[in-house]
Amino acid sequence: MPIKTCERAIAGSSCTRTLARRGQANYKNYVLLFIVDGNLDNSPNVLAFVKTPDGFRRTNALSADDTFDIVWSALRLGEVKPVK
Repeated sequence: MPIKTCERAIAGSSCTRTLARRGQANYKNYVLLFIVDGNLDNSPNVLAFVKTPDGFRRTNALSADDTFDIVWSALRLGEVKPVK
């Protein structure tokens, strides 16, 4: 299911940015979302979220985590391929 998002939208413009969720994983106390921005053939990016009383919030708390760094780097280099 596509996720519509508008960051820094200009007044009067329409939202044309679409993110597609390609997967999800639980890691420690976080939820990792694997998303693709634009062309679905591109390698996914990974975003970390933490559960709060108000819902989920994006976090950079895993920026010093070695395992998360390996996953992030592999995705950015295109070394992770989807399993079908």
